[in-house]
Amino acid sequence: MEGNLPVYRLTITDKETDAEEIFTALVDSPAIESNFVAFKESQPIKFEVTDSDRRIITGAVMIPDFKIYRRDEKRGEHYVYFTKEDIELFVRDWAKGNRYNSVNEMHERSQQPDGIYLIESIIVDSQRGTQAPVALKQQYADGTWLHSYYVESDELWAKVKSGEYKGFSMEMMVDYIFASQKPQTDHVAELMDTLDSIIKSTK
Repeated sequence: MEGNLPVYRLTITDKETDAEEIFTALVDSPAIESNFVAFKESQPIKFEVTDSDRRIITGAVMIPDFKIYRRDEKRGEHYVYFTKEDIELFVRDWAKGNRYNSVNEMHERSQQPDGIYLIESIIVDSQRGTQAPVALKQQYADGTWLHSYYVESDELWAKVKSGEYKGFSMEMMVDYIFASQKPQTDHVAELMDTLDSIIKSTK
């Protein structure tokens, strides 16, 4: 992808955000949305079966400064990201609205399964000593939001085990703020852009 695509920060500027619009979805493929953001692994953030016997799945639902490719009619191709401060705002709205078990499949409001329950929600914070579960075998940046669910439903568990559902995805109402700089975490993409420019200049 071209390195000069616009980048937007996603945040909440309306203090009256409707908590009823916040869901965690079990997903398998990318989505294309606009202001109503429903990320379906635009760049994979996969969960792990961290305890098969106990039917526990764990994974990140938001990672700070993680640049996600998007495309819509209003903005065309672009990237979006969340700061850790914005993630904390989302978590507060989610908690205030008691959205702990608000789960759907593939961002379909008509598919809100029974038999899946949140048992853990963590914001990684080194100062407070909260870290990702060891079973994830991965270090996450401060500000990353993680969920763990117990999957009681046999039907839903079969979909997880088969790989039909691979990751979590949040959906909520957000505001787009144009960012003058790219998030600093995408060093690989920036390096590729530089190399591409060098190659073109030698032709």
